[in-house]
Amino acid sequence: MHVQTRAKPLRGMWVVLLLVGCNNDPGKAPGTGVAPNTLSPTQHLSRASIALRGVRPSLDDLEAVRDNPGALDGLIESYAASDDIGPTIRHMHGEWLLTDVFLSFYPAAYPTRGALSDMDAHALNRAVTEGTARLAEHIVLEDRPYSELVTADYVMANDVTAEVWGLSVSGDGDWQEARFDDGRLHSGLLSDPNYFVRHASTDTNRQRARSAHLMRALLCHDYMRREVRVPEGIDLTDGGDNAIKENVVCVGCHNTLDPMAGAFAENVGVVFPQYTWSYPITTWDPGLAADYDPILFYGVAAHDVLDVGQIIAEDNRFARCAVRRHYGQMMAMDADAVPDSVVDDLLPVWTAGDERVRPLLAEIARSDAFASTGPVVVEDGVAAEGLRRATPWHLQRVLEDLTGFRWETDVTYDIGFGRVGEVELMDNISYGFRVHAGGADGFDIWNPMRTANPTTLLVMREAAGMAAKHVVEADLVDGEGHLLTRVSSDTSDETSIRTQLVDLHLRLFGEAVSADGSEVTASWTVFANELERSDSVTSAWEATLFAMLQDPNLLFY
Repeated sequence: MHVQTRAKPLRGMWVVLLLVGCNNDPGKAPGTGVAPNTLSPTQHLSRASIALRGVRPSLDDLEAVRDNPGALDGLIESYAASDDIGPTIRHMHGEWLLTDVFLSFYPAAYPTRGALSDMDAHALNRAVTEGTARLAEHIVLEDRPYSELVTADYVMANDVTAEVWGLSVSGDGDWQEARFDDGRLHSGLLSDPNYFVRHASTDTNRQRARSAHLMRALLCHDYMRREVRVPEGIDLTDGGDNAIKENVVCVGCHNTLDPMAGAFAENVGVVFPQYTWSYPITTWDPGLAADYDPILFYGVAAHDVLDVGQIIAEDNRFARCAVRRHYGQMMAMDADAVPDSVVDDLLPVWTAGDERVRPLLAEIARSDAFASTGPVVVEDGVAAEGLRRATPWHLQRVLEDLTGFRWETDVTYDIGFGRVGEVELMDNISYGFRVHAGGADGFDIWNPMRTANPTTLLVMREAAGMAAKHVVEADLVDGEGHLLTRVSSDTSDETSIRTQLVDLHLRLFGEAVSADGSEVTASWTVFANELERSDSVTSAWEATLFAMLQDPNLLFY
């Protein structure tokens, strides 16, 4: 569904959040006896489903856990075991590999040329930039060891990216394993052309930036966060300055960073996609490595990128970093903030699972720390912050799954490298509201917002208005049954409405509430007031859903 117009505001909606949102206590579930700092079983399931799949649980799953809390662990296991986690894996890796970037500007902006001239530019660029994260998704869904991220003898490609990079694929349109036939070596991410286009290196930088980014992403060793006090008298603009080899302060980083450079020297330093006039793009040139020193990976000699991939896979920091990053994503906290003791506790799960991601995610999602609604303090830090703040990606998926509404538009003009085409608005950087809604852009903003701000609430309000209107029409007129499954367009008696509201509170917020509870009474008040004003059941449901779909419990889960 394409939506390009603003939903008509409903009079008096400034009071809606007061009526609905403020009565929702995420640490409280009536009749369950759950401690104030722990989610109820239904809320725990809802949080797990969002963290693992990016969507809320089905009403059937929620009712199963409400009636039998013992079913919780089994459902979490089933979510982790399903292929529904694929988009989440892509989202995670696009975020921490910094490849989920602006699609209409550098480092993307791939033009529609040649065999791709009939494509929309947005679809083309999305395919190219998500190719890196597709490798991680493939490894996870195939239950392969995570070390394959740096040792795989293939890259992932579909028809589009095969044309861009010069690969051969089956032509069925699906993402699949592919290999270059130009002589370059394959070592998973370390051979991925999109990753090296995103992370450029100038002639004077000599692959240092690429090495540093890879070590940050794969080993959680961030050179840029090391405190360095630059001595006086050093000209940092002088490429021929010997300080990086002779000055004790500079050597502290450069003596490990610089010897890695040769592993990536065959990759073209800087590629500007928007200046591409034909495909495939040249990203690899073995002649570029001629003046690089032999490779030393933190002091370990390596012959080529294959050796480097194997060394990384066997480095104990790789396993610890993988655990740290997946835990951070599940807990909505920075990976650097994850306590070492938490990593220590989870490493046996990682090892016992043969370095597969699914068992790790399931273990995290079942944990008490995951179900907390406040800080969980351990001996060396905070293991969980409490509530999770949905990213724009989560908000878009949750809203579409709940209501069937997809907030998108068709950008018909050509911005210099092709007609843009269909664009999703909640999670789009270039034309939509990802940054306004607190998301990262992978270039200037590396981490999503963990709190709310005014623009996030405005984006939610706009989306909620259109989604409410859509779902009311779809459910009460067309009978699609997204949310309003117990009522019709002429149902207005209080008992029936309250029964439907019980389902809505469970589905939207994971709240197991009673029909005469305060939460349902607040929602019923919104419905009844609008029904009295407009004498329209559909208008009353639109007002009620407009309120519920911008409730704080959809932003913080």
